[in-house]
Amino acid sequence: MAEESNLKEIRLEKVERLRQMGINPYPYAFDKTHTVAQALQSEGQVIKTAGKIFSYREHGNIAFADLGDETGRIQIFFQKAKLGEEFKNLRLLDLGDFIGVEGEVGRTIAGEISIIPTKFELLSKSLRALPSE
Repeated sequence: MAEESNLKEIRLEKVERLRQMGINPYPYAFDKTHTVAQALQSEGQVIKTAGKIFSYREHGNIAFADLGDETGRIQIFFQKAKLGEEFKNLRLLDLGDFIGVEGEVGRTIAGEISIIPTKFELLSKSLRALPSE
C-alpha cells in the first residue's frame, strides 16, 4: 500500500510540473477524427486519435507506446526529429494517462502499423497505476 501512495505522490508532482509549464493536465476537448480501429486501416493518411497509454518504452531519440480505445490498440512511434522539443515532455506521461495524437499512419522497420505523431496532447493525467491483468 505504501508503494501505491508513493506512486500517487510522484504522479501528483508530475501534474504540478505540467501546470508550471503551462500545460493543462485535464483539458476539456480534443477533435478526434479516427478511432484506433479506423487508424489501423488508414495507412498513409494523417489522422487524429486518442486513447489510454498501456505501455511505454524509450530508446534514445525514439519512443514507443501502445495506445488503446474501445475499438482496439495501436502502436505510437514517437520520434524526436518529428516532435522537436516536445519529445522531452514524453517523460511526464505515465501508464494509464489519456493522450491525443496527430500524425501519419505508417509502418515501422519491423512492419508494425503505427501512428508517427507530429503532435501529442495530454488529455487526462492518471493518478493511480493501471491494475495488473
